[in-house]
Amino acid sequence: MTFGGLGFEVPDKGCCGTGKLEASILCNPLTLKLCSNRSNYIFWDSFHPTERAYNIITSDVFDKNINRFF
Repeated sequence: MTFGGLGFEVPDKGCCGTGKLEASILCNPLTLKLCSNRSNYIFWDSFHPTERAYNIITSDVFDKNINRFF
């Protein structure tokens, strides 16, 4: 799936973390500074998509495949 034209400004780094090994438990308001606008990012940490990215992916999957479920 291509994210071009969907309004993401930061496609190549996570909203939190400082490197490639950070994951969700290390990315929280108590330990790291988080980005101010999460909807601009595709990734939350080094490999988990943001909520906005997940919404786009799941909508695309369901729209194209809902007929197969029923």
